[in-house]
Amino acid sequence: MFRRTRERITELEAERDAAVAKLDAAEGRLTALAAWPVRKKVLVSLKSGRAIRGILHELDEELMHVRNAELVESDAARSLDGPVTIIERVDVDFVQVLSR
Repeated sequence: MFRRTRERITELEAERDAAVAKLDAAEGRLTALAAWPVRKKVLVSLKSGRAIRGILHELDEELMHVRNAELVESDAARSLDGPVTIIERVDVDFVQVLSR
């Protein structure tokens, strides 16, 4: 009986440790998201080699919402259709904050 109780305690401790690790990871992601320059003018460089300039309006763990987006090319910038351009974060190479 004591052996089963001890085994069950060990199982519960392992579950608790896994839950704490998940919470710590989620908290780290939220802290990282809070550091992003939301409501700032940015240049988003994509892994494809293209760049999009606009105002980073909103973001979550998977998507970036950019308002007033323009596709920046070597000689000019072209406005993109729609009020908001949605970019998957896996496609982003890096983000630069632009001065006003």
